[in-house]
Amino acid sequence: MILEIAAGPQAGRRINLLEGDTISFGRTDSAMTIFAEDPAMSALHFAVSLSAGTFRMQNFSQTNGTLVNGTRVESAVLQAGDSIAAGGTVFRVIGPPPNPYPAKVRVGGWGFNIVPDGWKSMAGVGLCRDGGAFQASATGVEEPLPDGKTLREYIGVQIELAKSRLARPEIQEPVEANMEGSEEALLLTVSSDANGGVRVTQRQIYARSAGVVGVLTMSGLAAANQDFIEIVRGASFHKPRIPA
Repeated sequence: MILEIAAGPQAGRRINLLEGDTISFGRTDSAMTIFAEDPAMSALHFAVSLSAGTFRMQNFSQTNGTLVNGTRVESAVLQAGDSIAAGGTVFRVIGPPPNPYPAKVRVGGWGFNIVPDGWKSMAGVGLCRDGGAFQASATGVEEPLPDGKTLREYIGVQIELAKSRLARPEIQEPVEANMEGSEEALLLTVSSDANGGVRVTQRQIYARSAGVVGVLTMSGLAAANQDFIEIVRGASFHKPRIPA
């Protein structure tokens, strides 16, 4: 995503945000991006972040506040064409170019081309299905693969976390999986006790693409298994490689 300064002392400047970035704005060096020429901007005024394809603003100014499309808000999910006013500076949100891998539902690098009957999209999260006391879901997140780590080593860390946090966990050894767009993918299955003694199973596909790990987490009752098969069949994980 791009923030273009439409009005103010630095008009015309563009600020690029990549997946995983958080950038703060203000009048002093307490902010990452400094607007010393704008006396109406607070020392630390607001921040924007880009995570899992969702572009979000958080206000820090208790004096002047931050306006999104003319309305004072504390936080907001931003879309291309939105405006942010902070002090005497106005920013305009410019969206990324069209994704080369179109999908019915997109969450960052994850694309979902099959949405089973009874399921719906959750903006910036994935898919969900209402089902009584339990809600089946398929959610996608991503983060850079730590330097020097293999995908199996990354999953090993997640397994140890699961063992420490879940009740009576049963964890199957990761097995190879197919995921369109990825260079490597592994399936992890974890079962544990939930409230009321119900045994629940969670399936996670870890996909590696261009140095980024995408995690597709599928949870819910066994009755949703066929839906999960369809969701995985239509899923993909594409991260364009950024030239060095």
